[in-house]
Amino acid sequence: LIVNGGFDGGTFAPWGVFIPEPGSIVANLNNGVAELHRPVQTSAAGSLLQNTGFTGVTAGRPLELRMQLGNSSSALKRITVLLHHQNFADLQVCTFWLPPFTPLGEYVMRTHSTTAWTTGASVSYYVSTIDNLPAIRLDNVQLRVRPSLSVGGTS
Repeated sequence: LIVNGGFDGGTFAPWGVFIPEPGSIVANLNNGVAELHRPVQTSAAGSLLQNTGFTGVTAGRPLELRMQLGNSSSALKRITVLLHHQNFADLQVCTFWLPPFTPLGEYVMRTHSTTAWTTGASVSYYVSTIDNLPAIRLDNVQLRVRPSLSVGGTS
């Protein structure tokens, strides 16, 4: 469901960068990998997000989000991942702690919707660590509906 989950062609498109205030997130591409960090001077978190436009998520539909995450900095980093209805009426959250100098590795979020997502399924990545140290690394994002998956919550 995700388009350009590998950040191919040197572009974020159709991903968007949500910036609630100037400098709330720094997002760059480095050899096809998204690199994100949050400068010290901000009070609100920005995010990298994509609305898939996929409206086939019915209530109780199992979903699986796969991604590669890494940390190129010398500090522990935290990223909060939201899988949500485009209008935020329903959302599920996972937080991942990434040790310093962690190479890209696969992370998986499994969950289900609690309502129908009539305006589209979306994913948002919020950089939670405020330290102005680049960077949380993100690549190969994939979102799939998994009808045969049995999910009682979010893991």
